[in-house]
Amino acid sequence: MKIMVMAMVSQPKRSKDGLSWERDGKVASGGKYTKGHHRRRALRPDKRFTKQVGKMVREPVYSRKAGDKYQVDCSMDGAKYCEMMVQTNGGLAAVQKYFKDSGLDCIEIQEDGAPGHGYDNHTWPPSRTENHKTLDKAAKTYRIKFRKQAGHCPSHNALDQAVWTHLASRVRKRVNEFKEQMPKDKLLDLLWKVIEEEFWAMDPEILDDCFWSKDEAAKDTIRLKGWSKGKQEHSQVRITKKKYLQSMGWKRIPH
Repeated sequence: MKIMVMAMVSQPKRSKDGLSWERDGKVASGGKYTKGHHRRRALRPDKRFTKQVGKMVREPVYSRKAGDKYQVDCSMDGAKYCEMMVQTNGGLAAVQKYFKDSGLDCIEIQEDGAPGHGYDNHTWPPSRTENHKTLDKAAKTYRIKFRKQAGHCPSHNALDQAVWTHLASRVRKRVNEFKEQMPKDKLLDLLWKVIEEEFWAMDPEILDDCFWSKDEAAKDTIRLKGWSKGKQEHSQVRITKKKYLQSMGWKRIPH
């Protein structure tokens, strides 16, 4: 079973003495279920006085009352992405809250050009759909801009670089929590609960490593004029970061 997750991260910021974090880099996480009305149908013998007497026909069976809300599957498309960003306590509000005392005049959000982010991939380069234009207008009130990353460059994105892999690994280690038989909606609630707990428990140093790797990948792309070296850019990141911390008189902050 899978669940669609939205997460927003930033490079963690160390305190001036390097012993703690001013900002831990975890901006927001979100999951979304749509709501709807439920009606299912069951087979029963037709009892009406017609030629179909005895024939099995479908009859509505109402296991929930009209208007009851419940969880159903939904797709992450441009409209849903926009909704999750602009809703009360959504992505834009979370970004504004996270950078409240940063003194920044404008905040840029990096995203890829996927259709699920409100881009039309039938044009080149991918153009923004009406959903994304609506999102851009809402973002202006928060002094936020969206910047699309270059195509086919997942290594330039901290989430793709390591965050998703880290979360998947941590969730798998809690597999025993999912052995009990339960309805699908409860299973989804439990899965989302575990994902959120592991996201907010993530070591900021790991998130910081992701951004160091992202920067090295971007430098490789510039140096090689667009040609990718696969994952070779990761090999010296830890060493480079360690040298930087030593030059500042800092160490990795224990979690």
